[in-house]
Amino acid sequence: LSLMIYVVGIYFTQLVTDYRIENDLSLAGISSSSSSSSSSASLETIQQAWGSLGSTIFSLFQAVTGGVSWKEIVDPLKDEISFLIAPMFAFYILFALLCMFNVITGVFVETALLTAKADKNVYMVNHLRTLFQKADNNGSGRVSWAEFSKVVESGEMQEVFKQIDMDVNEADSLFRLLDNDDSGTIS
Repeated sequence: LSLMIYVVGIYFTQLVTDYRIENDLSLAGISSSSSSSSSSASLETIQQAWGSLGSTIFSLFQAVTGGVSWKEIVDPLKDEISFLIAPMFAFYILFALLCMFNVITGVFVETALLTAKADKNVYMVNHLRTLFQKADNNGSGRVSWAEFSKVVESGEMQEVFKQIDMDVNEADSLFRLLDNDDSGTIS
């Protein structure tokens, strides 16, 4: 967004500078060289909002963030320089807002997805812990293959296998994977 404001700022500053050169308007003589007071006010606004790259970038930033009314800073450009500036400025605002909203939305969606995944993982671990506790019929704190195979036949465990994208027929492989000390039981 900063780069876009900078590039658009250079463009608008160049437009104003070219206009001042073509109409022989110096920085100090803007108000004295124009005849009508509305034109003088427009030229004064142009100088304040668009007279330098810094003031142009600040005006563009204010326009996007709501710090200044678009009409206040665009009407003098439209009236004094070209009516085509208004659609160009509107396109800049549209693009800037879409960029900002896209980034903000992306951050929120990414955060929500990560939170949902973490919650799902916590739920899965707690659910498996409960299932293994139920499977431990003798209360030893360890689940044998016989106890595990009974739990595998339950609907709850088959649902767990679906969630971890594993076929129920691979239960023995899972049991061996969890039996890291080759004792024939898992704790």
